[in-house]
Amino acid sequence: RKLLKPSKWTTEVAGTKQLQCYYYAFYPELREWHTNIHQYVGGDYENACSTREGMRKYEAARLFGSVVDDGCQMIPPIDCGGLSGVDACNMVKKHMVPYANIDGKNMECWLS
Repeated sequence: RKLLKPSKWTTEVAGTKQLQCYYYAFYPELREWHTNIHQYVGGDYENACSTREGMRKYEAARLFGSVVDDGCQMIPPIDCGGLSGVDACNMVKKHMVPYANIDGKNMECWLS
């Protein structure tokens, strides 16, 4: 789901930074998120690549799948150490908490 109005700083700075992360060949969805991040994540932040340790966590979360059920109101603690903010948001929103809560609201990411 895309943001209605990303911040000006994010659009002009983070959104235009071209990255070449080593894991793009394995995770094309992350290349797309890094390229168009200003449309998905709010806040003012630097776009960056994750560490290898962080990508191991990402892969484990992707394979494990959702940590909540549809309509859930609480999520368990999530370890995002080693992940860039952008990759952490992708991991949480797309793989770990992909469902809306009982009010129909999806998880949003705000980085700062």
